[in-house]
Amino acid sequence: MPLPPLPPVLPPLQPPPPVLPAPLPPLIAQPVVSAAQQPFSCHWPVHNLGKMDVKCANCGALHWMIECLTSSSKDLSIFGMYCFSGKIVLSKLKNPPQELDALLKNIDPQSKNFYNHIWQYNNALAMTSLEVTVDPIGLDLILVLHLYTLSYIFLILLKLSISMCHPANSGLDKTTMSILQDMLYLSHSVIHNMPMDQQHTIVLCYEHETGC
Repeated sequence: MPLPPLPPVLPPLQPPPPVLPAPLPPLIAQPVVSAAQQPFSCHWPVHNLGKMDVKCANCGALHWMIECLTSSSKDLSIFGMYCFSGKIVLSKLKNPPQELDALLKNIDPQSKNFYNHIWQYNNALAMTSLEVTVDPIGLDLILVLHLYTLSYIFLILLKLSISMCHPANSGLDKTTMSILQDMLYLSHSVIHNMPMDQQHTIVLCYEHETGC
């Protein structure tokens, strides 16, 4: 008896074609704006540290309560930022000289001019600590020289007119400047340790193209 015919060979199953996601819309470049450049809003939440009225038990400096160390107790708040928990003891500030105290407390026009332009007076009379490096390149000779100096610049007496003529000091009072300079000369110990002939300002410029 003949065998029955074999069933037809079925083709292998093909997986269904993958469903691709819809194409994304083209990206639009957005301007990068930092948080500091955002317009101010009165609805922003405000973080309040409270009053700065907690005294350090060692030096008496005022702190916010949140600044206290973890070793603090309910009855004793310990701070380490200013006096390093009592390890640093600074002498109390002396009273300002009489001339400065009068300019700070009086209400006459001269005093008003002083505290309205106090930062300009401070800049005009400042003693500045400078670190100076001499450039060793000059002509065909290379001199390896590194000179570091600590210079103190103070405008006194003969430089008063130069200081007053500077555009940044146009609003200053010449009488007030003279009072402050005399006060500093009489009360500041550093000035007496720096003779006038050691107070120099030297600016040198070398142009390689011209050799001058």
